[in-house]
Amino acid sequence: MAKRQLHKLSAREAETIAKPGRHGDGGGLYLAIEAGAHGRRQWVFLYRVRGSSKRRELGLGPAKGKGKDGLSLADAVKDAKNDEIVGTPAQIADHLQHIFESGACDGFVVAPTYFPGMIEQFCRMVVPELQRRGIFRKEYAGTTLRENLLGKDEP
Repeated sequence: MAKRQLHKLSAREAETIAKPGRHGDGGGLYLAIEAGAHGRRQWVFLYRVRGSSKRRELGLGPAKGKGKDGLSLADAVKDAKNDEIVGTPAQIADHLQHIFESGACDGFVVAPTYFPGMIEQFCRMVVPELQRRGIFRKEYAGTTLRENLLGKDEP
């Protein structure tokens, strides 16, 4: 299956690609088109986890196409390259939940833009939203640090 380079195409041309397969931009962003009557179009970002040779995949959303709503090429590039999350507590929780549930990570490191206020705001506003959704613990399972890091059955 030959791959077409999206970075050499205009956004309009990316919307008109109909051939099933993965069409890459050379930087990890792919337009995945399924074969069949529905011909589902999806933007996918492939990346490697630091220190691993295993490639992971992050679905960015449906791709815009002829008669189909979805993300444009510009939107997909922006989403794939964005490492800063800004928004309301619910919007931030939505983004973190999407990344976590897609298997792109198993946790997050929050880097404050100002200290200590940003960490406090995150803990007071975003963490309760993540807990409400069931993706952030409300209490620790073990009674010691060892139990919480390794589990109760580990020596």
